[in-house]
Amino acid sequence: MIIDEDPADITKMNMTFVGYARDYKKYPYDPITINFSIWAFNNANGSSGNWEQIGAAQSINGSNGDGTFTRSITSNFSNYIDSANLSLMDWGVYIGERSLMEINFVELVVSTNTTNTSYNYTSVRSACYADIRIMPLGPDEGKGDIMATYNGITSGNISYKKTAADWNYQKAAVSENIWWPSTAPSGSDMTFMWQQMQVHENPADVSKIEFLYEGAGVGINGTFEMWVWNNANGSSGNWEQIGTMNIVDGVEIIMNRNVSSNCSNYIDTGNLSIVDWGVWYTTSNLGTSRYMNTDYVAMNVTTSVSRTIFRDSFEVDFSKWTDGGATNWLRDTTQAYNGSYSAHAADGNEGALTSDNIDLSDAISATLDFWYMDDDADAGGDFELYFYDGATYNLIADLAGGTEDVWQHWDNVSINLSTYRISNFRIMYSASPDFLAGENMWVDEVKLNKTM
Repeated sequence: MIIDEDPADITKMNMTFVGYARDYKKYPYDPITINFSIWAFNNANGSSGNWEQIGAAQSINGSNGDGTFTRSITSNFSNYIDSANLSLMDWGVYIGERSLMEINFVELVVSTNTTNTSYNYTSVRSACYADIRIMPLGPDEGKGDIMATYNGITSGNISYKKTAADWNYQKAAVSENIWWPSTAPSGSDMTFMWQQMQVHENPADVSKIEFLYEGAGVGINGTFEMWVWNNANGSSGNWEQIGTMNIVDGVEIIMNRNVSSNCSNYIDTGNLSIVDWGVWYTTSNLGTSRYMNTDYVAMNVTTSVSRTIFRDSFEVDFSKWTDGGATNWLRDTTQAYNGSYSAHAADGNEGALTSDNIDLSDAISATLDFWYMDDDADAGGDFELYFYDGATYNLIADLAGGTEDVWQHWDNVSINLSTYRISNFRIMYSASPDFLAGENMWVDEVKLNKTM
């Protein structure tokens, strides 16, 4: 498989296999239980590289049908990418003995620091139109009921299903006014356009899932309701309405809704990280023939990855401060919160300790964390924290006047990005110690995280 990403940007490689094995030694080759293992080629030693098993083997019972297992590479990613050969990654699945492997699905997912991914209909695992009388579906009619049934009449609240064919996917993959039409529901049924989209992001990093539907209700004015499956309670999850839009007969609309909290609840990690969602066309006039025209469907997934972009414990030098270390502060071994050194201000070694530029221009959120201590400093100007907004240094906190001679924690305090979302943000500690008073100030373990 060809890898397009820069290895320096990769955070994880997930290899997924779906399938099972049959007994090759005995006709009629019945399904068997056997261990599967995932292997990847490690190019660390060039042409004399080696195959490496990724994680433990997993037993799959073929009598139960397809089994799914995933293994991950989480470090040294460049070792597994053959940069001299089209950036290929070689990997595979191994079973012992004389067995037949039945392969349903294999996938390599490369996660990077990318913050937004758009999935259109080429990412859909399955889709259909279904005739449904009432939404949400009842507790005994979970999301699997529609996808698991064959086309035609079913029971309960679901009375008909029409699965998408390849040409339907092609029509809905591009916004071009070429539609995938449903059939007209009968009686008191309404049409539900449903799709399962597979996402590749780590659910814990997802901060927003945006759903986009372009299409029309044909036959009568009505309402489009957008629904998404919430997996919070596992298999006994529920359909959740996330928006409605009134529609005019035959007029194509663009409906855009999103979920922006507890996003992992909407990603079924037990089923290939599927998100189930759809649009229900409902009307109060049931005597009119009506159907849906779907033009385009997409889903945008925003990830918020927290990264430490500035960190210093003063163990080496002041190279991250004041454009390469021009400060009167000292590196001190008499006091340190962690390690051997801290930054120290005293009479004759006072003034500003100012960080180099820190880029917050692409941040969704940012926090600053550090430890500080003073000895005999007074509130009102002796020891202060400032932030730079691109033009001015603004006073953020007076660090003196509290408990003395004890390390205090500035604990992951949020930075106001309405003011400081700039590419040249700076942190400044200002110290004005009094020689006669014997005032001293220390700072250690400075860390700034930003979420993108």
